[in-house]
Amino acid sequence: MEVEFCPSCSAVVNTNYLYCPSCGARLHKGPDFVEVLDRSLGALEVRQNQQLLHRLDEMLCRLATLEEALDAFEAVR
Repeated sequence: MEVEFCPSCSAVVNTNYLYCPSCGARLHKGPDFVEVLDRSLGALEVRQNQQLLHRLDEMLCRLATLEEALDAFEAVR
């Protein structure tokens, strides 16, 4: 395991760390937290929208079936 010193607080940290576990300072240029969060939340939003659209399609199919059954019932009456 390779180590280095944090430039902010001088704590000994693993070279694989992006942030110092002691003070939270960024150690290396890595992905920006806000960008990563935005990408992740954007992907989650797309997935949720797809699931909602699928659920709406299923509900529309069920509604059409119920309407057909109601029309058949009214025709018999």
